[in-house]
This record gives sequence, structure tokens and C-alpha cells, in this order.
Amino acid sequence: MQIIDFYNFSNAEIRVWLRREPFAEEYMLEYSAFINKWLDKNVQSFVFETSGTTGKPKEITFTREQLANSAKRSADVFNLKEGDLTLLPLPATYVAGRMMMVRAAINKQRVLFVQPDANPLKDLPEEIKISFAPFVPYQLEGILSDPHSTAVFEKIHTVIIGGAPLSEDMTERLSLFKNNIFATFGMTETLTHIALRRIAPETQSLYTLLPQVKIGVNNDNCLKIKDELLDTPWIQTNDIVELSGNQAFNWIARKDNVINSGGIKVFPEIIESALSKKVLFPFFIAGIKDKKLGEKVVFIGKTDNVSRAYLDALQKIFSTSLKKYEQPKEVFLLKEFVYNANKKVDRKATIELIGQ
Repeated sequence: MQIIDFYNFSNAEIRVWLRREPFAEEYMLEYSAFINKWLDKNVQSFVFETSGTTGKPKEITFTREQLANSAKRSADVFNLKEGDLTLLPLPATYVAGRMMMVRAAINKQRVLFVQPDANPLKDLPEEIKISFAPFVPYQLEGILSDPHSTAVFEKIHTVIIGGAPLSEDMTERLSLFKNNIFATFGMTETLTHIALRRIAPETQSLYTLLPQVKIGVNNDNCLKIKDELLDTPWIQTNDIVELSGNQAFNWIARKDNVINSGGIKVFPEIIESALSKKVLFPFFIAGIKDKKLGEKVVFIGKTDNVSRAYLDALQKIFSTSLKKYEQPKEVFLLKEFVYNANKKVDRKATIELIGQ
């Protein structure tokens, strides 16, 4: 392993923690393209591509001023200071990783790149002092399963988690830490987070809006967002929420994941939350076509354990934890899920594996 200087990025000191050369070449080429574009003051617009988790990827354009304003707001909210060391364990493909670079440039911070894999902390020294770091839930499983990585993690002053909902089990595990840990709500269209839910210390149940963000709901109780700081139009999401006043909300589920089974709307995320403490391997709930019900609820897990006793144990968990209409009608156990470049489970592509 080695540390190399990479760029002086508008007074932000960039360093790279290398584990193997393919990482350096592939990962840094992506970032160098974005960095060089940002350093070119003649470039006033930047194109971001959505991850395509819930539909066809699309391109969205923001101005340099919008990126800078978002970065300054994050610095104020998280009390980020000039010279702070921030960790970047995310790929350059999408908005979360790129906005970490913009924050570093605008706020003159030091950045340490690490390989964006399942456990990006495993080779870092325990004594390293990191002020700010983003992760996705996929990475937290790897980090918290390793004592050394856990020791590094608990010394990070502020952690933000995005990209996918946190399970109830992971939320409880994180709540035991004493550093500042937040679940974030945001998307490419909002230049990452526009709301935060504190996980540690003192876990909160609601997402609270960042300054200058307004929200509402449509007839399906799906969240709509207007960010006055970025001067964007109202953005309609597919996230079903419960509003708490005009500054906070409780996230319920994704409308596009809802299963219509025999005329009953079933929310996969609610089932996943109910099972998360009892099913100790990655899984998700989905709906597949059924002649009688239209769609039936199925359980899709990632494990090598496919014994009859294990399947019986799962059925018992279903019957004691879920309402009858929520209980999966079929179980599929796979050796691997399909992930997109942003380390989110690609539910549609994973479901397609079932038919192969």
C-alpha cells in the first residue's frame, strides 16, 4: 500500500490510499475527468446521470453556482472546517461522490480517496482522524463485521449514510456509537441530501429539512420538494411519506416498489423493516406476477444456506412477524444480488435472476 499526492484541487489537498493498481487507474481516471472540468472556470454547467435504481437513467444539468451553494450549505450544517480530513469511499460515477469533491474544493478540505468496495476502512490505520465520511448501507455491513474497521469507523467525527434505506437492525447497531451519524434523504435531482435523520447519538425517527428546503405531498402522499437555495422547480418523487409539520417527515416506502396483491397494497419496505432483526443475511421483498393475485409477495435472500430446516425457520419467522397478506408466498435464495455502480441493490435485475 502507498499514499500518493494526486491534485491540488482549489486548495483542497487530495491524497489517494492505494491497495491495487486497477483501482488507481479506473477510479482516479473517473475523478480526474470531473476535477479537471471543475478547475476549468469556463465550464459553468455540469451534467449528472441518475443511478437508474427505479427507472431508466437520465441526465440532469446543474450550474457551477448551484453546486457551490449546495457544498456551502453542507459545510454549515455539518460544521465542516478548512483543512478537515474527509474520506471518499464512493465511486465517481454519480452525484454523491462528485459532490464530496465539490465540498472539498469550496471548503478547502483534505480528501483521502479509498477503494469504494464493501469495506473501505479495512486498511486504514486506527489512529487516523477523519472529520467527515459518506457510506452506503452495503458498506456498513462490511465495516461493522470487522473489529479493526469498526474501530476506525467510531473515530470518524461525522458519518452520513445514503443511497438506500437503513434497516431497523442496522439502525439499532449504529445507535450504540457515540460519533455523529446521520441517515440522509436526497437524490441526483436535489444534488444529494436535503434532509437528515440523526441515528447517533440519540436516534430520531423523522427526517428534518436542511435550510431553504420546502416540501409537500401529492394525492398519493408522495413527497415533493422545492429547494430555494438551488432555485429549482418543485420535484415530484415516488417516496411515500408522512409529513410532520412543514419541516420534517417520516419516510414510509417507494411507490414504485408497492405490490398490489389481490387488491391489497403491500409495502416491501415495511415488511423488510419487520424482518430485519430476525433474518441475519441480506434480503429484500418483491412482487412477481401471479395468475390468482395479480402479484404475489416473495422473499429474495442472499445466502448459501438452502437446507430444508432453514427454509422452515424462515417460514416461522414470517408467520410470527407479519400480517397474513404480508407473508411471502415463495422464497428465493441466491448466492449473489445484482448491484449497480452506486452499490445499490438492483432489485429488477436481481428478480430477473429468478427466472434463469
